[in-house]
Amino acid sequence: MLAYYDTFFGLIPCRIAAVGDWSSADSLARIQLTAGRGAYRRGEWLTVPLRSVVPRRAVFRRAGCKMIRRYSWPAIVAEARAGAALNRATLDALRAGA
Repeated sequence: MLAYYDTFFGLIPCRIAAVGDWSSADSLARIQLTAGRGAYRRGEWLTVPLRSVVPRRAVFRRAGCKMIRRYSWPAIVAEARAGAALNRATLDALRAGA
């Protein structure tokens, strides 16, 4: 899942590889940075608290600045899983009809 890592250098794009428990903001997330900023390098792996990771869809621009709107990790994960199940069901239906 694509997200941003919230740092003093600003939001750094990253990919979430694993999370201990999606329902707790104190759980740890394993991320890989997809861009470099300051001391952070592209491709670097970090283990950070989930509260420092922001889903990309929760970020928007206003007056040229990036803003973070309210979000809930459990809701985002449930929606992503439902979408993945829907995509799987659609592919299975297409394969069965072919």
